[in-house]
Amino acid sequence: MKRAVRLKLLTIFTLLATVLHVANAAAVPSTSTSTVPDHRDMRLAAENAEKQADVYTEPGMNESMTTEAPKAALPTISIECATFDEVECATHGRCELGKKTCHTENHLRAVGCIAIFGWPARLESNRTEDFFEVPLHRFKKLDCMQYQDASSMSCVSATKCRQENRFRAGIGMCCCTTPNCNVLGNIEQVNPSKKGQ
Repeated sequence: MKRAVRLKLLTIFTLLATVLHVANAAAVPSTSTSTVPDHRDMRLAAENAEKQADVYTEPGMNESMTTEAPKAALPTISIECATFDEVECATHGRCELGKKTCHTENHLRAVGCIAIFGWPARLESNRTEDFFEVPLHRFKKLDCMQYQDASSMSCVSATKCRQENRFRAGIGMCCCTTPNCNVLGNIEQVNPSKKGQ
């Protein structure tokens, strides 16, 4: 931030000096009929200002205008998740479940495993358990997903990929936050008879 401010101030000062120089030159009577401004001087002045700004800044420092100590970078969090893509399976025949290690990036500070699955044509609503397992043939996508913050993930369970009480157009989704929590046998949909409870 300091570097940018210094650079802007030096550039403004240089441009102001150049404008004053040109204005003074315009006030002096000229023997030629037309004068063409020389932009090379302005460019050189701007380059010199940038070089001077580089001298006064230290790379890697916290460039805020506060007196706080430099902040350490956020740790990279990684998780291994099962992977599957229904489109890849249908178009290219890649139907096996895979594994993938995902990492947090930039401002995203949390990562978890997800599963997207289709609902059966006929729902079994007479079962008593809260959740029941989603079979492989209903998987749409298994992967990992980055989140802004761990609290925004709102996973029902950390160790199993369990769907929340929300239903959307015959598609279910769940997330979990421990390694390989979205593998076959750990993906569960909410019992339709428990919907809204």
